[in-house]
Amino acid sequence: MPLLTGTGFGTDNAFTEPTTVIVNRSFVQFFLGGGDPLGRRVRFATRAGDSTAENVGPRPWFEIVGVVPDFPKPIRPNDLQPKLYRAMVPEGTVPVFLILHVRGAPSGTFAERLREITVSVDPLLRLESVGTLDDALRQDSADQVLRLLVALVSLSVVLLSAAGIYALMSYTISTRRREIGIRSALGAGPRTLVRSVLSRATAQIACGIVLGTSLAGLVAQTTVINGRDGRDIVLPIAAAALMTGVGLLATAVPARRALSIQPTEALKGE
Repeated sequence: MPLLTGTGFGTDNAFTEPTTVIVNRSFVQFFLGGGDPLGRRVRFATRAGDSTAENVGPRPWFEIVGVVPDFPKPIRPNDLQPKLYRAMVPEGTVPVFLILHVRGAPSGTFAERLREITVSVDPLLRLESVGTLDDALRQDSADQVLRLLVALVSLSVVLLSAAGIYALMSYTISTRRREIGIRSALGAGPRTLVRSVLSRATAQIACGIVLGTSLAGLVAQTTVINGRDGRDIVLPIAAAALMTGVGLLATAVPARRALSIQPTEALKGE
């Protein structure tokens, strides 16, 4: 990648812990507001709850010494992909991505040649996978479509669940119209009636929320064990809050309608 401004990594980065980094254009726009990045210092933030030995205490600072173009270009024009590059120390064992610009060689033929070169350099080096940039971009585009489909299906499930809760709670309150009329005729005030109606409905909603949130917590715990950060728990909590609001709304509207009915009207069927 050509340098837009600044300098690249020097030989002093080859055998010591890196203190300089190179960023891409999107990094400058997203994190630095488009200002002059050269000479500015950045460091990695510590995630909440990350208490591993290497993450205890403040992270080291890195000085920005160069800026490169975005590579590869985002599939969507407005999809910024901030990236930061730093030199890898010889003892580093973290898997890395190596991007090569090849001319005049089919990808399949070059993949075999690349493996031969790798073995000749160091037999312990291992290439996990070799593919073209076009294949990687197509896979990324397919992943985006899959995520969109999952989001649409999840949204439809939430909306259907909300509609079902609303219908069920409305029907439950409607069946208590005569009860509300009798209690109103016996002198119960509106506040007492509303409290009675909401307490039963709230208990039913709370049972569902507790059960659903517990299952979501178990799923989130599994994702943490598998190496994810568990932030997906925010979605079940938001869905639980939505369902609570829908349930209370479905209870309050019919209850208010029932309170406006005269006791004689509610008892006509008796």
